[in-house]
This record gives sequence, C-alpha cells and structure tokens, in this order.
Amino acid sequence: MGGIIAQYVALNYQQRVLSLTCIYSTSGDPGLPPAKKEVLDFFASSMNSEEQSLESIVNHKLRLFKIYNHLDYYDEDKIKHQLTIAVNRAHYPAGFKRVLLAMICAAPINQ
Repeated sequence: MGGIIAQYVALNYQQRVLSLTCIYSTSGDPGLPPAKKEVLDFFASSMNSEEQSLESIVNHKLRLFKIYNHLDYYDEDKIKHQLTIAVNRAHYPAGFKRVLLAMICAAPINQ
C-alpha cells in the first residue's frame, strides 16, 4: 500500500518529490500479469479470519513470509520470534482488511 501512496504523491505533487524508487509495488495496470494463486488465496483467507490465538496468527503470517521470501537462508524459529514480537506490538486485523480493500480498489497509476 505504501508504494501505491508514494506513486500517487510523486505524480500529483511533483514539486514536493525529488525522486522515488518503488520496490515491491505495482502501478495497478490491468495489463500486468495477475498475482499468483497462492498469494490471492492467502489474502482471501486473511479477510475471512476471525480473532485467533497468538500462535495461529503468527503461523498465518509465517505462511505469507514463505510465499514472499527466498527461503535459502530461512530460520523458522528466528522468523517466528520476530513475527511474535510484531504481532504483540501491533496486530490490528481490521486495519489490515481496510488496507487490502484499498489496494484492490486503487485506480491504476499510468503516468
């Protein structure tokens, strides 16, 4: 979501932005290849999940980590520890759902 917002700001407030480098973002152009099924399935399951135990939340986020990251140097215990800290600090499922819906509804940026 941050990349989409950054692109919007850079295009609409050019006098305020010197440069922008987007990594892991999209323009939303309908001609781009679609997301992988496993990514879509993950986000669909995230939208339907109800409040769960800390362990199940961490395991769900671990599943996303495995989808998005290169696993050559993967230390599951370390990643689970970091995810547990993150979930304890700031887990807000309603916010995630709003961000996901905003990303789905965002108009393509083709300038």
